[in-house]
Amino acid sequence: MHPIKKIEVDAKVTPHGIDVFVDRKRFSIRYPLHIWQRYGKGLKEILKENVAVSSTLFIPQILNVREIHYNTSRPIAETFLFKNGLYDMATSAHTDNASSVEYLKRFVNTVPIFANNKIKTPSLVRTGPQRRNRKKIVIPFTFGKETLLTFAVAKELGLEPCLVYFIEPAHIYESFHKKKIAKQFEAETGIPVHMVAYGPGLIRYGRAWGINTELGWGLQTTEYVLLALPFVNFYGADYIALGNEQSCPERVSVDTEGLLTYREAYDQYVDWTSQQSLLATLLSGRKLQVASFVEPLYELAEMAILHGRYPHLAKFQMSCLANDKKAKHNRWCQNCDKCAFIYAFCAALRINPHSLGFTENIFDANHAHLFKSFFNHTKDNYYGDSEIWLAFYLSLKNGWKGSTLSRFEKEMMPKFKKNKEKYLAELFNIQPSSNLPLEFRSKVLRIFETELRDIRARLKKLL
Repeated sequence: MHPIKKIEVDAKVTPHGIDVFVDRKRFSIRYPLHIWQRYGKGLKEILKENVAVSSTLFIPQILNVREIHYNTSRPIAETFLFKNGLYDMATSAHTDNASSVEYLKRFVNTVPIFANNKIKTPSLVRTGPQRRNRKKIVIPFTFGKETLLTFAVAKELGLEPCLVYFIEPAHIYESFHKKKIAKQFEAETGIPVHMVAYGPGLIRYGRAWGINTELGWGLQTTEYVLLALPFVNFYGADYIALGNEQSCPERVSVDTEGLLTYREAYDQYVDWTSQQSLLATLLSGRKLQVASFVEPLYELAEMAILHGRYPHLAKFQMSCLANDKKAKHNRWCQNCDKCAFIYAFCAALRINPHSLGFTENIFDANHAHLFKSFFNHTKDNYYGDSEIWLAFYLSLKNGWKGSTLSRFEKEMMPKFKKNKEKYLAELFNIQPSSNLPLEFRSKVLRIFETELRDIRARLKKLL
């Protein structure tokens, strides 16, 4: 087999969405028919050219190829995607146990070649009259705590959320479980969950080539902003709400090779959200804001508010990516860092983890490896220390036992106890935010402040 020297990418608009071709291999994006039919022909062409690049940006790094040729026009989003990808290199390298400098070199040294440089913009396209309704908000919906809380708050504010679940084929069992959860959710709330089959998701993780890598995930929320535009157009919405929380911007450090590393991926960082707003505005031809209603909250606070104020929605939570075979019959694989994190939150906040679908004691010796990284107190640690330490401490106070909690009690408790009041005050308080829409800000913060005041008073008794 001869090594690949270059990659050719093409894309076509179809009656159901967009087909992206990588060396003639097709990856289809399929929208609900009534949504796609209402999206203008010119806008479809613009979206096609931008998605052609966003979905394939990391292929040269995945396959270690220097040339990528696009049989499409240069897109508006090229510079946005380049910066987003640039800051994702160190994060992907860290996960892949590779050199972040080498990943960065490979990314920068790849120059895309386009069929032409005629960048199409909506200003050159007649899109017809727009139906405007400021009460509409599009939420890329995952059933995670962030999007469930965003939905709950939006409903309480009197907004009309449009929920869109993007099916990621690289996550083997995730969509199997979430499709079932969506049916129950729709039956109980009366709110539809629109499904978009995102075929190019097989490129993530290198799944399409049987390669195991983190490359491909760094643009996920930016891609979702692009892919949500037909729904924004159909519903006349002015907002796309992502689930970027306060924890994301804090997980930034300089790695051992001297590169700035965004552990949560740069596309979830606070300053990038405003760039996503600009990109969405350029691609739609009218002012749009990409927002985060949960940006003022840490994850522990999110969980507490979601399960305390909106238990009828919290029961639908699924935060596991369900990649492990153990997730085939359970919506929690109970064998990943995410499951470990959420389980600890449940125990800390007196949320019965079994009510969410957990069947095992994640604190026991059989699962100790899941918390291993949480005891490595280094700048490269993936999760913030304070949230997991407080969760361990509160779990012990709530009567939970297990080898992980015993290890925390032995190794970390003396240092933790000196700062427990500080952690509680910080993690269960409103934090600065810049991507919460101004017109809803006071009402949203009032909801959060009311809940957090009661939560702090209750948890303070355990300290």
